[in-house]
Amino acid sequence: MIVHELKCWPEPFLEIALGRKTCELRYDDRQYKPGDVLILRHWTPAHSDINCEDGVYGDEAIVALVKGIQNCSAPPLSALVAEPLTVLMSIQVLHMTPRAVIARPPA
Repeated sequence: MIVHELKCWPEPFLEIALGRKTCELRYDDRQYKPGDVLILRHWTPAHSDINCEDGVYGDEAIVALVKGIQNCSAPPLSALVAEPLTVLMSIQVLHMTPRAVIARPPA
């Protein structure tokens, strides 16, 4: 098991915190494996460019277990994902910091 600390933009962070997002699509530069742990840190980018490196970390974090992995370089996902070496990870939230759910939508 390896622990990976990762940036997580505000919208997907909130969706994971609310339980509506149970997967994570990532470039596989870390050789993710089932059983690994992701620490998803709330991160607000300075601008909306997907490659933005400038931003601010918040205090919130989600700890999630990687339950399964699908390689997106192989069919059928390779037809949908242009970036090679991408994986789709099924995740299970293990823990959230108390402020992880920043705003709940109206019921």
